[in-house]
Formats: sequence, C-alpha cells, structure tokens
Amino acid sequence: MGALFYAPFDTEHGSNVWTRGRGFQTAPSTETVDADGTFVGKRDRLIHPARANVLRVEQLGALLEGTRTNICKQSEDFNTTWVDAGITLNTNQAVAPDGNTTADELLESDATEEHRVIQSITFDGSSVYTFSVFAKANGRTALHMRFPSGQFVGAPHIRFDFLALTATTLAATVVSSSIEAWPNGWFRCIASATSDVAAGGNVLLNTSDATNDLSYDGTTTLGLYLWGAQVEAATFASSYIPTTTGSVARTADALQYPNTAESNAKAVRGTLMCLFTPVSGAAPAAAGVVDLRAADNADGPLLQHTTGSKLRWFVRAGGATVCDKSTSTSLTSGLPAVVAGVWERNNFRIYLNGIEEDKDTDGAEPEDINPVLFIGEQNDGGSDVDANIAHLLIFGRVLNEGEIGQVTQEIRRRTQNA
Repeated sequence: MGALFYAPFDTEHGSNVWTRGRGFQTAPSTETVDADGTFVGKRDRLIHPARANVLRVEQLGALLEGTRTNICKQSEDFNTTWVDAGITLNTNQAVAPDGNTTADELLESDATEEHRVIQSITFDGSSVYTFSVFAKANGRTALHMRFPSGQFVGAPHIRFDFLALTATTLAATVVSSSIEAWPNGWFRCIASATSDVAAGGNVLLNTSDATNDLSYDGTTTLGLYLWGAQVEAATFASSYIPTTTGSVARTADALQYPNTAESNAKAVRGTLMCLFTPVSGAAPAAAGVVDLRAADNADGPLLQHTTGSKLRWFVRAGGATVCDKSTSTSLTSGLPAVVAGVWERNNFRIYLNGIEEDKDTDGAEPEDINPVLFIGEQNDGGSDVDANIAHLLIFGRVLNEGEIGQVTQEIRRRTQNA
C-alpha cells in the first residue's frame, strides 16, 4: 500500500528499516542500548545479555525500556551479601533462566524455624519498590517474599504458589503482585509495595510448606532454587538487570531515524501503524511510542502509552491541538495489539486492532514535522516507553478503515509466523 517507512524489528533485520529507494539499508541515526541490560531470546526463550548499542529483539519485537536500577547487591549468588538461616545453601546447582548453571539451591534444616535468605537494602521512605526473583520448585512448590517492617508499613508479605499460579498477600498492603511462568519450570515472582521510612532493611525470601506459616518443621531434602533477584524503585518489574557486587543502573533505550526532507513521514497527512505490547504492569502517565512532532511541538503527531494502559493519539497544527483522542480499550500487559493513527485536515482517527476507537473531524493539517523519527521516547529524549514494538509502518497518505484492517491482519500474520 505504498509505505514510506517499515521497521519489522526482527532478528533478521535488527534495527535496519525499509525505506523507499534503499530497501532495508536505513540504519538508525541514534541507537542507544545499555550492555547492562538483558532480553529474552526469540527462539530459545532464554535470558541473554544485551550488547552495547544493539537493539534488543524479542519474540514481539524491539524491547524498549526506560532507565532502571537493580539495587539488590548480588542478584544470582545467594552466598555473598545474602544471609541465610534455617537452610543449607548450595551454589550453582541448577540451570538458570539464562541457560547457565548458576541457580542456587536452598534446602531446609530439620528444625522448626524459618528457612530463608535475607539481604539488607536501603529504601528512600517514599517510593514504590518492586521486588522480583526467579524461583523453581525443588521439593517445595511455593515461596514467601517479604519487605522489611521498619521501612514498609506492616511488612508486606506475599506467598507465591507455583502449582496454582497465585500470588497471595498475607500481611500488609501491596501495590500489586504477580507470578509469571517461564520455561523449564521457572517462575518470576513479583511484588510492589510503598516505602514509608528512609532506612536500610532486610528483604526476605523463604521456602514454604503447604501452609502459610513462615516457621515450620523443615525437611532436609526439600527446598527451592533461586536466581535473578531484583529490587527497583518502580511500580512494576523491568527486564532482568544482573548485579555482582552492588547496584547496577540500566540506561534508557533510545532509537531515532532520519526524516530528512520528509522522506519517511509527511507533515500534512499520513498513517502510522505498529504492533505494540506493554511490558507487565506498565501504565505510565505519558510515554512516547512514536513521536513525529516538530522540535517546538507546534506541529505533528504523537502516539503515547498513557494512564490506564491506553493509547493516545495527539496531533498539533500551527501551535494548536487538533486531535487528542485515546483508545477506549485498555491494553493487557504482554498481549500485543495493532494500533493505527491517521492525520490530515479535518480527519484524525485512532484505531485498535482494525477498529476505530475515536476521531476528531475538525482541525487544520500540521504544517511541519520533525526531521527525526523518535521511537520509544518523545522528541525531548524523555518519557520513555516500556514495551515491545514491531512492524512499525508510516504511510504518506491516510488509509481508510478497510485498508487499516488489511494491514492489521498482515501484521498479525507476520507476528504469528515469526
């Protein structure tokens, strides 16, 4: 249908995109990827280390995330700054989610006591913190996770059941909690809670018997495998950030492409489409998915991921807002959706999965557009998205609803066959 720009963001092409006259030869003008990050392999579903300034491509496209810091000092070695009690800890006993034999084994003592590991972490007294860890059954099929009582009201306590796939709050209030099934019997256990006192305190991971009791008569042949602990000041868990001696910060991804002389996107009219998959828990106030607005923000379209996990289509023309419409449907974490936005004089619409969600039929066309396409962020380099993006297309004309439906089906076909 005559696209000007097509970015599949797959393993074959990486960050190279198709543009008219050049094929898949257009590379990004800016590609920032922190080597301290990780991603999940498209084929093997294992966690892989990122490479500096090389796009992280997963099953559902490019993984783009904002800045995060894992403040857990040792994420994989539970025999270092972690302190154990009521267990025998054996390091490097099982194949971890990254394919290496680096998961530690926790076996219970035969005494009536708690069977746990703890690590001291400093909290700021006001932020939401998300604690996550990968766990696997080793005779026991549940895990207790606790936040420190001195820094969190009531010491939030969550029990994760691997068989029932449930996360049950047993004490205090949590912002959210979830359990994710991973390959090879692993589960990522995640909980978020709000700190109310600035101080250091212990996060705790306990084995669990069939009850909710923390202290029980242990069995020396039963326990769990643990790997990949992460504590971050955020309302949801990001991709895994390994640590070995102290906290590690992963900088935000940045992806930008040239739009010289409107070669890849036109100011006055067009259609933007992509496959968008929010990461688990992400529902920001305003995160940039694709920003085509001119540098002064007076003209051009912007697609955002916003509050309630909805998508917002925002268009400016001559310094005035001519469209500010959002999907009525909220996106589900981890579930891909095809979004489309169109713009031209008196015709601004947003579609989700081929269905029109909202429109504005009164307003001038934009007079200018940015010479750079910003993907996964806004044109000021901030408001980073946390999502997978794939099959990004920009057309130099407005597609009608039938054409948008056809392209939506083609995007889904390519995603299923990937």
